[in-house]
Amino acid sequence: MRGKVSVIFGPPGNAKSFFAMNLVTEYMKYENGVKCAYLPMEYSKLDHVKRAMAVHANSWRVVSESRTEDKQSVLDWLMNTDGVVDYLSGLDKCILDNPGLGKMNSDGNILIPSVDFPKIFDIVARESADKDFIIIDPITSIDPDDKSRLNEWEQQKMFVKQLGVIAEHNDCHIMMLSHSNKRGKHKGNETKLTMDDLAGSSALSRFVQYMLIIDYHDEKKSMCSVGHGNEYFDHTRTMIIAKTNFGTGKGCRLAMDFSDTGPEMEIYGMIVKDDEAMG
Repeated sequence: MRGKVSVIFGPPGNAKSFFAMNLVTEYMKYENGVKCAYLPMEYSKLDHVKRAMAVHANSWRVVSESRTEDKQSVLDWLMNTDGVVDYLSGLDKCILDNPGLGKMNSDGNILIPSVDFPKIFDIVARESADKDFIIIDPITSIDPDDKSRLNEWEQQKMFVKQLGVIAEHNDCHIMMLSHSNKRGKHKGNETKLTMDDLAGSSALSRFVQYMLIIDYHDEKKSMCSVGHGNEYFDHTRTMIIAKTNFGTGKGCRLAMDFSDTGPEMEIYGMIVKDDEAMG
């Protein structure tokens, strides 16, 4: 929704970035075009271009960079699909350079320093002037500008509020991705993720309008509430609408099927091709 700020969070490796990149690639298909800006905070632009190509080549399937068949499917898509050049050109415009990407150390690892709040404000303000949708991935790589950290909660609160001002002023939506803290265990049982598990200050969860949790779990225990009952799915991920200031959908679960035959985003009303209200 335009003029609003949302957070998607969950455990590392549960396809938050794939989910966000799928949104970008789906929006790029539309004739009218939903102008997106994807701001990577942990990896390089090239890393995300490769990930977007994999998402596009394999539909909803989460690909493995080490699997030979996955690499081949992407190569086949590049060689045998019409419009690849235009698609890659569109990606180049959508995905921004990592503002904090550091240099490679002696071990061959890239050292990625945290980026201060003011620099992120400058980038988001600039990009949102002519964009409809901004993704920051992840916000856990952003540091308060006050190095003393004496008032970090207050700075986190002002960070979210100022992003909200930018979103409202430029009539765009700003989505932030974040990791969750390690989930606790009680008597040997894993607890469900809640907003309190969001990595970073609790201010992030208090001052956004929308909050979604992408969780993954055992297929045999997977379920998604449908109507007044429960329907079981052959999937391992569920998206929970943890918070919305507007009430609609709060607490609902949505099955996320990352497979070749997975559903299009439009089925869930999460992407619409016209100006009508979302389902």
